[in-house]
Amino acid sequence: MNIAFADGSHLNQDPRREDPLFYYVRAADWSDAIGFLVLPEYAEHAARSVTLQVYPPHASRVNELSTAALDLMAMRVVASLSAHFRQWVDLEIDWQGFGIGRVGRDEFARAAVQAGWLPASEDADAALQFTRRAPPRNERRS
Repeated sequence: MNIAFADGSHLNQDPRREDPLFYYVRAADWSDAIGFLVLPEYAEHAARSVTLQVYPPHASRVNELSTAALDLMAMRVVASLSAHFRQWVDLEIDWQGFGIGRVGRDEFARAAVQAGWLPASEDADAALQFTRRAPPRNERRS
């Protein structure tokens, strides 16, 4: 997977799948890339329930983002992964695994809802949990 954005940023995964991370790279600068784990590792193509985490060694990079950059990254990562892996039914965004406290929690929650996920948990201190919104049904019958 390699998704390029108009500003030169991209979201990609090693095509050989030797590295389980999905990398969000801003403006083609790998020095500040932020890795995301999708758990269970190497099962993103088959899993129906997944957990998204920031790769712990990259947590400080998330803390350094401006609010606007964090919002943009969250939207791009969640929307891109959701569109690419349509078989996902349940999504958990694990803040305990991020190691960044509550930084970005609201941005990722908003991004998930905008990408078609419905909140499945209201606990503000727990991981964010979502279920995929059912596609609209075609009510017309012939």
